[in-house]
Amino acid sequence: ESSPKFSSDGKTVEGGKPFKNITPESIAEYKKLDGYYRKEISPKFGNYRKLRKEHIGVLRKICDQIFLGKNSHATDKQIEFAYKYLAQIDKKRGLPETDRSKALRRDQLKAFEAPKLIKQFGALLQKRLSGIPSGNGIENLDAVTVPVTKQEATEKLPENTQIPAFLIEKLKRAKMGTIDELAAEGIIPSAEVLGSLAMFIVSTTAASTVHPSLSPLYSAILQAFRRRRSLLLLNFEAQVRVNELPWVKAIQSIPAEKTDSKLAHYRTLQDCCATALLYWPETILPNKFVSCVSDLIASERGQYPFVQELASDIFMGSFTETWATQTRLAASLLKGSLYERYYQFNFDTMNDLDAASFSKMCSNRIAHSSNWLVNNGKTIEQSMVLSTHNLALCFSNKIGLKDRLNASLPTMAEKVMKFICTETGNLGAMPWKTRLQHVKNAAYAWRQMVFYLSLIEEPATVDSFFIFANKLVNEQEPGFKQRILPALQDLQNAWEKKSHSLIFYGWVSDKHFVM
Repeated sequence: ESSPKFSSDGKTVEGGKPFKNITPESIAEYKKLDGYYRKEISPKFGNYRKLRKEHIGVLRKICDQIFLGKNSHATDKQIEFAYKYLAQIDKKRGLPETDRSKALRRDQLKAFEAPKLIKQFGALLQKRLSGIPSGNGIENLDAVTVPVTKQEATEKLPENTQIPAFLIEKLKRAKMGTIDELAAEGIIPSAEVLGSLAMFIVSTTAASTVHPSLSPLYSAILQAFRRRRSLLLLNFEAQVRVNELPWVKAIQSIPAEKTDSKLAHYRTLQDCCATALLYWPETILPNKFVSCVSDLIASERGQYPFVQELASDIFMGSFTETWATQTRLAASLLKGSLYERYYQFNFDTMNDLDAASFSKMCSNRIAHSSNWLVNNGKTIEQSMVLSTHNLALCFSNKIGLKDRLNASLPTMAEKVMKFICTETGNLGAMPWKTRLQHVKNAAYAWRQMVFYLSLIEEPATVDSFFIFANKLVNEQEPGFKQRILPALQDLQNAWEKKSHSLIFYGWVSDKHFVM
């Protein structure tokens, strides 16, 4: 049989499955390789068992069990894991001893044996960058990364020598651009990285609103404050906020001339939220991101009630007034929508919610179990469902992303559906805790997808989404398709105002239907 590989659609695996024809000769060959590994490789480069949670470590463990242990038969689960993992290796670099793999090793050997020119390239790039003021970014990356010119050529770096790709990747980190441009080019790769950058974005924006002579000091104070260690306090108490520091108040009392600080803060807030949701619609706004933008609008904190993701292991069973405020916002935005029908609650009953009644409602909506951690996780997830966890705030008139992202909602929903298939399509090959994390991520993404669909104004566009989603799921591996299709069908039933019973939650008491 042929080796495992992905089919032309890039999703399904075809070819022969491993461990189907184990012979005494193959066992002897593996023992020979294992002996060489233990004698020559392991002492120099470390034991592969240190990578036991990585795919290569799992595969070696399976092979040791089959070829070195008493049981020479692989389970169906082990065969399926090895089958998909080998197909992934084939897709990335080719299986060992194939023409593609041999060509890659030849290129790597050639690069290893080539003269080491890092110092020369470093000196060249340093000279090219010397004209850029310290602290500024690279405005024109192409001008910095062009091949060696005639004037720059040396004996070791002849004319037209290309700048190595890995150095170009490093230079991209210094590229100047808006967060939208950097996210579109993949320089900002995730919402978590955007959250880390938010500290610098927020400090720069805030610094521009005070007197120019104080801007560098104000920016440095804000960045230093954001790097402090955060503490969880009892009874919803908060650590001191940056705007409460007396020296910060003194700086803020000397504003820049002709600067509307509230407008500058609002525009930065809107840009950051729009970028996060547009490029990573499947991800909830990370806590670091929320914390930074909350500091930006600290003086108007009541007008922008952001909430953070709560940890189930330290959850104390109740919520602050901010969660109730967000839920009332969601009620005004989503009343009578797909979101309300799918998650089976009535927004009309939430107009007068306060913190106590919101906490009680979240607790009443779950099926309690004997596991306190699962109960906490379920309760927190219900709070995210009822409040939409910052989504309603972002799309309300307070931040105003509805008009800005309205045309992108169908694309965002499709992107989330692709993420869900990727996140949960190969759970069998993962450790148990990793599976639980992937299922939770997929459920949170599913909720955001339902939110986006609920805001789409044209019913025909939502119908087109379900055609796309059903086609995408039917292209997946048969086992996964059978598990996810009922959830998709019940979401479609909710859209068509039919009865449905299967709601995709991340926290459950028993085995999850996706697993």
